[in-house]
Amino acid sequence: VEALKKSANRWVPRSRQKKEVKLAPDGTELFDMDDLALKGRSLLNKLTLENFEPITTDLINLCAQSRWEEDAKSLKEILALTFAKATDEPHWSSMYAQFCATLVKTFSDSVLDKTSLDKNNLPIKGGFLVRRCLLLRCQTEYEKGWANKIPTNPDGTQKEFEMMSEEYYTAAKEKRRGLGLVKFIGELFGLGLLSNKVIVKILLDQSNPENPAEDVLENLIQLVKTTGEILESTPGIMDNIFKRIQFIIESANISSRVRFLLQDLVDLRRSRWKSSELNQGPKTISQIHADEEEKRRIDEKEKSDRRRLNTNTRSFSNR
Repeated sequence: VEALKKSANRWVPRSRQKKEVKLAPDGTELFDMDDLALKGRSLLNKLTLENFEPITTDLINLCAQSRWEEDAKSLKEILALTFAKATDEPHWSSMYAQFCATLVKTFSDSVLDKTSLDKNNLPIKGGFLVRRCLLLRCQTEYEKGWANKIPTNPDGTQKEFEMMSEEYYTAAKEKRRGLGLVKFIGELFGLGLLSNKVIVKILLDQSNPENPAEDVLENLIQLVKTTGEILESTPGIMDNIFKRIQFIIESANISSRVRFLLQDLVDLRRSRWKSSELNQGPKTISQIHADEEEKRRIDEKEKSDRRRLNTNTRSFSNR
């Protein structure tokens, strides 16, 4: 039997395709946008608190390819991928925000964007360029209105879908990404990468008392939890936001569940933002082990105390 012949236009896996290697003037390899995106996604998928430093170094090196570009497209691509990961994985948003902060602090001034000019009509560069890209990305992602894609009833409550249906998963995904976005924006603000002005605009937008949608209110709750304590240092801001929240609690046509969540937010402010649930971001494996050891120690102490109490009780009853 004659062996099969390889077709000239046969499909070949991307990893086995032969490509011309492009080199920058300094000898470093330059990746096209498809390859850069693949490498960026791979690195972000591997990013944990344990390997934070080496992985972020590799990501920053990918961003640095923008020194050979006029529009910093490599930097913008990595930031877009970071936003996608952070919004899809809200529990890890503080880690992704920390990567952005590291990028701002360490990014070389040799990278500039000729399409983005400062007030002196000069290209923005280095850390200032990263900040500008973050701000624009926040505006773009927020204005996409993920929350508004979740179908609602005429009274603003979220529509209920049959469990396990395609509509159910679509609504759950949009809700998760909406919550993830505002949490990530809050984390960026907490690290000083976004201004008060940006956060206040979003808070005012989401606390609009005119027919508020419940998914928008849940986003508001998440953002206030992340930024409220910091914003208290600016007189008047949180007073105004909580007046609107109180009006919504008392007057808006919302479900009891969301009303209770808003009331919990009011109580959280009254307690000066002290809550065991706040600031519970991702932990390293060693921190998890330490927490487990502390829990085990407390459990053992409680058991010992109970045994001692039982012994003393029996001794007293035998007298």
